[in-house]
Amino acid sequence: MSTELHSKVPVSARRRRRVTLLGAVVATTGVLLAGCGSGPSQIGAAAIVGDTVIPVDVIQQQIDSYVAKEPQGQQELQQHKLDQQSRTIVAQRVLHELTQIAAKREGINVNDADVTKLIDDNGGADAIAKGRTFDAAAVPGVVRDQLVREALGLKYLTKLSVVVDYTSAASPGEAQDKAKKIAADPAKMAEIVKADASSAATQQGFGARLGTSVTAAQIAQIAQNSQTGQDGQDMSPLLGVRPGTVVAFAPSQQNAGWIVAYVRKRDTNSTVDMSTVSKQLDPERAGLIIGTRVLQSLADDIGVRINPRYGVWDSGALALAHSDEEKTVVVLPPVRTMAP
Repeated sequence: MSTELHSKVPVSARRRRRVTLLGAVVATTGVLLAGCGSGPSQIGAAAIVGDTVIPVDVIQQQIDSYVAKEPQGQQELQQHKLDQQSRTIVAQRVLHELTQIAAKREGINVNDADVTKLIDDNGGADAIAKGRTFDAAAVPGVVRDQLVREALGLKYLTKLSVVVDYTSAASPGEAQDKAKKIAADPAKMAEIVKADASSAATQQGFGARLGTSVTAAQIAQIAQNSQTGQDGQDMSPLLGVRPGTVVAFAPSQQNAGWIVAYVRKRDTNSTVDMSTVSKQLDPERAGLIIGTRVLQSLADDIGVRINPRYGVWDSGALALAHSDEEKTVVVLPPVRTMAP
């Protein structure tokens, strides 16, 4: 990886292992339908993941449960501000379905004792569920999903790599403009990088380079080493998209700069020399970071459809956004040309 991306990250201590909220599951989330030419019906569906339908009724039941158990939920109901929680719940269920599919495909099994230990280490199910959109009964599923993602990420930590061309942008608008130009004509990337390489604004950001090789292990190391309070540089969106895709994102909440990258190659059979990675790398954190991006790639392969009442699927963030304009990661797929 380029020294420019490495040079801006201070070293930090190993973090305490916690239960994350990504892909939280509550009870049975979906109904598997027999495949057909047109796919499962969207009638009554909050979301469709591959051939699995997540019903609107199931989402509403969880919203009702959240409102009943959380004072904040009652306030949001009175103020008509439950939209964000609804998007969160739909995203959690989508990610649970993706996690289950990935576990089956990759042959990942989680030990019940490990689930129990992580729950106990975090104060028990009631403590974990407090203030969340799920209840205590759902916590074992939440934890199981986390452990699956950790195992999934560790499996690909030394196997996943990408080759990218990248440049910097000072604002979301500039990032989107560059991303659209590159997606429309990838050949323009070399021209943009050449122009940006001498730009003072770009030099103050993340630089601009062609043909940079990035491994999953390096991405995980950057995320761990760049911790500043609760913030860090997350380069992982580079890992979750198909070759030919343009991706634009802000790696840090504390830094206004954006990265715009064209992914030339994505390899899941690389052989990474782990001697180049710090021995202080936190395996659980690394697993979650990389496992999440494997889920992103899976979502792209099998398809995720969202009922517009809940918003739109933000594939790069693995979440729901209110609209396309509010996506936190811009992902523009490879341009498809008509056959002659």
